[in-house]
Amino acid sequence: MATFKAPEDWPSLTLYGRDFRYNPEVPPSKIVLFLERILFEDEHWIWTAGQSNGYGGFNWQNKSWPTHRFAWIAFRGAIPPLYEIHHECEITQCCNPDHLLPTSEADHLLIHTPRNPVYTEARKKFCKYGHEFSEQNTRLAFSDGYSHRVCRECRRIWQAERERRQKANIDRRAKTHCKAGHQYTPENTLIDHVGHKRCRICHNAASAKSYEKRAPEKPPKPPKTHCVNGHPWIPENWLHSKRGGKDTFDCMICHKEGAKRSYEKRKAEFAAKKSAQSGMLDIGGGE
Repeated sequence: MATFKAPEDWPSLTLYGRDFRYNPEVPPSKIVLFLERILFEDEHWIWTAGQSNGYGGFNWQNKSWPTHRFAWIAFRGAIPPLYEIHHECEITQCCNPDHLLPTSEADHLLIHTPRNPVYTEARKKFCKYGHEFSEQNTRLAFSDGYSHRVCRECRRIWQAERERRQKANIDRRAKTHCKAGHQYTPENTLIDHVGHKRCRICHNAASAKSYEKRAPEKPPKPPKTHCVNGHPWIPENWLHSKRGGKDTFDCMICHKEGAKRSYEKRKAEFAAKKSAQSGMLDIGGGE
């Protein structure tokens, strides 16, 4: 717990069998009013009056103060600027100044959010490439309103690599022949999407080779000599028609045989229907 103590020259008062040394800037009546609303439970000073989100509230100087902040001012002194009061006992209703500790906003955030990415990043001692986050090797960068640490050694290596690539790109543009020995003439020069100079002959050869791997050549189909039913496939046996706007050719013998079968089938159905109607008339006449 915290080891901050009140100055020895501060006034004190006795209440509930306890001696309390308090800040002379706070009226004794406010100190008594504050202590009357506290339940002294073991080492904790539990606030029993009004609360909001687990924190107590106390009116002083025409303002509502969080009880733990007022307790620090009343029994330990002023709070440093931009500092917050942290509960070391993790009980938000506790007002015991021995359980309180002034911390900066950043440290307070790290204490309360151990799984927060900000906490995880701030606790790292080395960058992902093993360089130490020392004072000389660390600088702050800002992005979208947030700050993050940058490793100076990684930045230096990145800049050196960038300069090397830029120099290599300039040297490449100054070349007059490709690796295969083809000259970079205006007709044989191809500029890619990143501005690099390429040999058009080598590029076309690589594209053709890649296409051959992706789509192997299929063997040609043998010429058609007979239809599916074995009739000879000759121009005299072709039946020309259009299907879907395209020219199609069918076997004329197959077409005639199919038409004949269809005609015989319809003829048989018509005869059976006519025979059935004749039988019905004979039965009616016999009655």
